Amino acid sequence: MKKTKRDLLLETDRRLQEIVQDLFMTKQELEKKNKELERSNKELEEFALAASHHLQESVRKIIGFTQAFSKEFGGKMDKNSKENMAFIAERAQRMRMLIKDILEFL
Repeated sequence: MKKTKRDLLLETDRRLQEIVQDLFMTKQELEKKNKELERSNKELEEFALAASHHLQESVRKIIGFTQAFSKEFGGKMDKNSKENMAFIAERAQRMRMLIKDILEFL
């Protein structure tokens, strides 16, 4: 049986309404996911700021203790000990830079 123009228009209209409804539902889902992502990003940023603050304090102490130890015992340390202290100081400085980079990224 051949469809009339009216039947074709009604079928097209029904299909368009389905598409519009699907798009509306997709938009709502995207908006919901976007809000969840924004909340999650905010929590992550707050965590990163708190963690970086604590890490910075630890790094400052490592650097300070290393410098104080080297100053007090530097003349009594052998070459290997001095290299180890230098290694600790270099790694602490590297950690300080990584923390700084993370904060700049946020």
